[in-house]
Amino acid sequence: MTPSEELEKKAIELGEDRKKLMKRLCEAMSCLSEPVLKHFRWSVRFDFKQKRMLSKDGVYALQWKIRRHPNEPDSYDNQQTSQGYVALVELERDQHGIENSQ
Repeated sequence: MTPSEELEKKAIELGEDRKKLMKRLCEAMSCLSEPVLKHFRWSVRFDFKQKRMLSKDGVYALQWKIRRHPNEPDSYDNQQTSQGYVALVELERDQHGIENSQ
């Protein structure tokens, strides 16, 4: 097993462990700037199935992935870590305020 494959295996294990994934998302949340962080304060929803933490108002999500572009090979711009990758995403909503599928 290559070092990159070992890191990917560790990242997958983290993503499948509810407690570790929640910890990783909380760590990412602590790095947010104040204007975005206020959407996450005091009340968040954890969506383990989609591996994300939703802001209390449903505007943002912290989305965990194995790496930045999971379907592309490991590269300098798509590095594999043992912790995976967390991105802040703005959720799309239809005219009724219902989240559109991603």
